[in-house]
Amino acid sequence: MPSRRSLLWKYAAYSAALVTTVLAAVGAVTGYFAYRDSSAAEEALLREKAGAVAIRIANFVAGIEESLAWAVASGAHGAADRSELRVEVIRLLRRLPPVTEIRWIDPQGREQLYISRVALDAAESGADFSADPRFIGARGGGAHASPVYFRRESEPYLSLAVGSPARAGGVLIAEVNLKFVWDVVSRERIGENGLAYVVDSRGQLLAHPDLSLVLARTDLSRLPHVSDAIAR
Repeated sequence: MPSRRSLLWKYAAYSAALVTTVLAAVGAVTGYFAYRDSSAAEEALLREKAGAVAIRIANFVAGIEESLAWAVASGAHGAADRSELRVEVIRLLRRLPPVTEIRWIDPQGREQLYISRVALDAAESGADFSADPRFIGARGGGAHASPVYFRRESEPYLSLAVGSPARAGGVLIAEVNLKFVWDVVSRERIGENGLAYVVDSRGQLLAHPDLSLVLARTDLSRLPHVSDAIAR
C-alpha cells in the first residue's frame, strides 16, 4: 500500500510537471508570435515616420530647385542689363531664406554675378566654372545637387544648380543651408524614446537632435539598418 501510494504521488508530480511544461511552451509560443507581431507593427510605424520625414526634406529641396528653375526660365538672367539680373537674384534670396548665396554662370562657364548674405557681392568676376560639376550637370536645362558639405565645420550645406534650356541661357548655383533639416528631425517624436536622424549616401550623420554628434562628423555607415538603406 505505501509503495502504491508513493507511485501515485510520483505519477501526480510527473503529470503536474508535464502540464506545467506544456503550458509554459504554449505561453512561450504565444509570446513569440505576439512579440513578432508587435515588432512588425513597430517596424512599420518607424518606416512610416522615416518616410514622412524624408518626404518633407525632399519637398524642401524641390521647392528651392523649382524657384531657381522659374528664375532661369524668366529670361532676366540673359538680359544685357546687369542691374535687372541683380534685382532678380536679390528677389530670389528674399523668397528663399535657407539660400545664403547665388551665382549666375554664363553659357561659357564664367561667373557674371555673385550675391551673398554673408560675403561681399561681386559682378563680372569672370571666375571659371566651366569644369565645375555643378555647371556641367545643370547646363542645357539640367539640374544638379552636390554632396552635402560643412561650412565652418558646423553647418551642413548643399549646392543646387539649375540651367536654362535656352541657347543663350546659363546656370544659377545656390548654396543652401540645411539647418531646416535639423529643425525637422529635432521636432520629430516617435513614442517616448524614439528619434529621427538623417545621414547622407556615405552614412555620415547630417542631422540629429543632438547637434554635437553632427559636429563630430559621426559616421553611421556600419549600422546594419543604415548600410541596408544606403544599399537600397
